[in-house]
Amino acid sequence: MDSTANAQALADSIAVEKSTSDTTTEVVGKLNLVTFEPKEINICLVPVNDVSLPGIQKLEKELNDIFRPAVASVRLSTAPSVKIQYADGRNFVHGGSGPLSVYSADEKSAIKALGTQQSDTYYLFMAKDVVKLDPDGNRTIVAGYMPVGRQFGFIFEQFDV
Repeated sequence: MDSTANAQALADSIAVEKSTSDTTTEVVGKLNLVTFEPKEINICLVPVNDVSLPGIQKLEKELNDIFRPAVASVRLSTAPSVKIQYADGRNFVHGGSGPLSVYSADEKSAIKALGTQQSDTYYLFMAKDVVKLDPDGNRTIVAGYMPVGRQFGFIFEQFDV
């Protein structure tokens, strides 16, 4: 009986076999190999009413450190500030979303003010002085909002509760 192990490369797996006799072998281990194509994620930060943006280069580096294990890289860019009138006259309001309305009136205004968008880019609007209204109209704290599968999200810098 030959006790040396032989590695056999398959299309998507590697099997290690051990000879048990002159005519038979036994599989003693198998490794399935899966590879992924690298993915580039384009994110554009959009200030709302001149909110200050974070340091782009440092943020891009930190995001790439996070996404690297997932074989993805992030490319950050910025857009000019969009100017909107708040629906309540004082604060950027997040709320009022439901089955038929995904974004609030202020969120819709910011998206509309952005103008032309690129289909391969996610847009994150940076807003301050944000309030969120729960179903009873009470103010609550929220740090951000991006519906699953959507192109537009919101990051809220300061809270007014």
